[in-house]
Amino acid sequence: MFNRLLTIIFVSFGILGCYKSKDYSLDSSIPRIQTPTAQIGYIRTKFLNDRHIETVYFDNQNRVLEEFQFGRTNAKIKNNYKGKQLISTINYHHSDSSERGSLYIDTVYNYYDSENRLIMDHKIYGSISRNILNSQSGYIKRYLDYSINGDTIITKREESYVPDSSHILALINNWEHDNNKRLTRHYYLYVMKKSNLSSKPDTMTHFSQRFEYGKNGKLKMAWYDYMHLRPIYLPEGPDTTHYQYNDKNQLIREERIYSTNMSNKDSIDTSQMLPNDKFVIDLYKKRYFEDTNQYFKNNRTDVVTYQYEQFDPKKHLPLHIPDPEY
Repeated sequence: MFNRLLTIIFVSFGILGCYKSKDYSLDSSIPRIQTPTAQIGYIRTKFLNDRHIETVYFDNQNRVLEEFQFGRTNAKIKNNYKGKQLISTINYHHSDSSERGSLYIDTVYNYYDSENRLIMDHKIYGSISRNILNSQSGYIKRYLDYSINGDTIITKREESYVPDSSHILALINNWEHDNNKRLTRHYYLYVMKKSNLSSKPDTMTHFSQRFEYGKNGKLKMAWYDYMHLRPIYLPEGPDTTHYQYNDKNQLIREERIYSTNMSNKDSIDTSQMLPNDKFVIDLYKKRYFEDTNQYFKNNRTDVVTYQYEQFDPKKHLPLHIPDPEY
């Protein structure tokens, strides 16, 4: 029995040994930098509370070439251009619940008319694993047109999976803009028929987020004037986010303020729940208001900073991958 246990331990370490520690910040199945160095103009490095979480490579036209996101869940976005047109985007995504070497690969292909207007986008869902090199699981295809004032109109939509909408009581997703076509408000409401947790309809998502701009025309502040915390007391995001820019109008800092102030929030009504269901919701509620663990803490301020550097192959290649945060 003891020898068998030792064998299992050694085999387990052998499997783990196939991976470098930084594979846990960016899975080894995700391609590293693919863009020819001559096309890269500068890079932007993003830090959350001084922790390196993202690196983006731009061309000299300020277009994103490749974007790497580091962490337990990690990803890469690769954009491909033809002239001024973005012709395709590949998104590699490795979930924190996925086995090493497995990931989702979603690809969007864009098609344009003679006036360089996007008239169709075609998204294909895919994945790879140790057993299956490439598997397509579905697609969404949208056909687009434009109104006289330039608004985009979806004229037709095709997809491999059509969800059952019979359980949906309300689904509203509105984007409001000012005269300069800048986003000023995002309102979202998604309500389903009741479940066993409540005798009332279930509000899955409900929020209103507003946006304000500075004299430079850049986003100055975003805030939620309303959000529903859902049964697990999960906020949609920071109550308020402030943005700062450098003299080149490049984003250099975000201050994300979270709070448990309920003046702009509501939560699920537990008055008609069964005792066991109410007990579970109350545990989430207690954690939301009282938990001091930094991972869950809801009274906090996160600081996001951005650093910009002219691209130097000797300095910036190969891709720097931060150590895993475990």
